[in-house]
Amino acid sequence: MNKQILNYLVSIIVLATACETPSGYNTSNYYGGFIDVENKDVSNINGSGIYVCRFSGNGFTTAERAIDLSLLRCAERAWQDGYNYLVKLSSEGEVNQDGTATTAVAVPLATGGAIAFGNSQPIYKPNSTTMAIGLLNKPRPKQIREKYSSVKIQDFFDEMKKKYNLEKLSMPQEMLVRKRDLFNKVEFYAQKNIEENFTELSQQSKNFMAQTDEPIVIDLLDEEKNEEINSVLTLGVVNFGEINFEPYNSSSQKFREIIKRKGKEINSNLILISHEVDQEESNTVFKELVSVIFCYRLNARLGVAFDPQANTTKEIKVRNVYREGGELQYGDVILAVDGVDVLSVGKKVKDFADAVTYLLVGKKAGESIVLDIVRNNKPVKVSVKLLGNN
Repeated sequence: MNKQILNYLVSIIVLATACETPSGYNTSNYYGGFIDVENKDVSNINGSGIYVCRFSGNGFTTAERAIDLSLLRCAERAWQDGYNYLVKLSSEGEVNQDGTATTAVAVPLATGGAIAFGNSQPIYKPNSTTMAIGLLNKPRPKQIREKYSSVKIQDFFDEMKKKYNLEKLSMPQEMLVRKRDLFNKVEFYAQKNIEENFTELSQQSKNFMAQTDEPIVIDLLDEEKNEEINSVLTLGVVNFGEINFEPYNSSSQKFREIIKRKGKEINSNLILISHEVDQEESNTVFKELVSVIFCYRLNARLGVAFDPQANTTKEIKVRNVYREGGELQYGDVILAVDGVDVLSVGKKVKDFADAVTYLLVGKKAGESIVLDIVRNNKPVKVSVKLLGNN
């Protein structure tokens, strides 16, 4: 075969096969790779860890690989910022033509030499842009919309390493503490939300004894601790609406530090976190509604439950009795505690049903109090020994 033609064919084959390797997991270059996308519109939402990454493949990269590796880059950035889990919000892919590939066949001629026949095919490369959110803690079941799912970043790294034989892929050796400006944003948005929803502190908080200990935070999802809650006054409630991202995650240590600090300001020694699941359809990721309830937990209790209609009827009627003895009975209406009219206290508390509880502030277990009550339409005075609040 003519040496010149042979060299020509070799050059064509080399050109056609030079890129027969999918683009690797590396910063973007001629053969493809990832690019970190800065998006100011989403990077400041509640100070959250939102990541947008684009992966560009070459003609031998599958669309699935492009999607996986763009998410992998989001996971890597989230890990470096201190997050442990990742929720993928969206992946947008596109396929663009990136030149052509030419193959050739040489046919020898009887008179010498050869004729080369070539065939050109377009080369298409996939691109994928992924947006994801980093979380410190794994979302609970039903906490995020069904169309979303969370992945543990460490497990996802192992999966990608095995799936694409990325021998050199390894987790960053040092997990960085989340950036200081991120912490500042978390504190700013949480504090702002508290102030906006807590404009008027309940009057009774000013009368409580100064607290020396840190307020106790109890998540009402913990049923065992929930059962231990007795005799509390509600000082105020802050609704955080839908948990958007990490700053409002009730498990976040930073978030709990903020609400504890606010609790100390108003002498709250107990903070409850309640959860509701919004059943309405929404495009947002999280659907759990969180309320933070600032309370004052007393040292003693009566051992009864009052009619929930007290706020409407302005009447403190005993509904259930959880104590031995007959000092208090179902249907008793409490008028005063140690001579203090409950109606006069009603304006100082958020809920009228808390009026009697308010009058127990500063009392101790075992101490006796005198109640003015109405029983069977007759006024009666009874002496009741207070129970321990446990």
